[in-house]
Amino acid sequence: MPFEEQQVTEISRIAPDVVVDVRSPDDRQADIDEKVRVYLAAGTNVIFLVDPDAKTVTVKDATGTRVTGEDGLVAHDSLHGFNLRARLLFEAPRPRTR
Repeated sequence: MPFEEQQVTEISRIAPDVVVDVRSPDDRQADIDEKVRVYLAAGTNVIFLVDPDAKTVTVKDATGTRVTGEDGLVAHDSLHGFNLRARLLFEAPRPRTR
């Protein structure tokens, strides 16, 4: 976004510590790569890229990239104590019972 436009819009000046991005079928890889580049350059600690079709979670940070399949854990040092079985992200929600 041009600098002049940034001055008149309500854009956060602080990068989030953690980003979760769920890939849509029409997302272009080049656009995803650019978002990742911008987030990391702005100071985001970790980006979780969730791909429902491939059933993978790609974890990107300043040190590199790690891909987790549905049998793996979604975790990162930035989220001390947090871990989630990737499989839970790809299961259909179950109806609530009373």
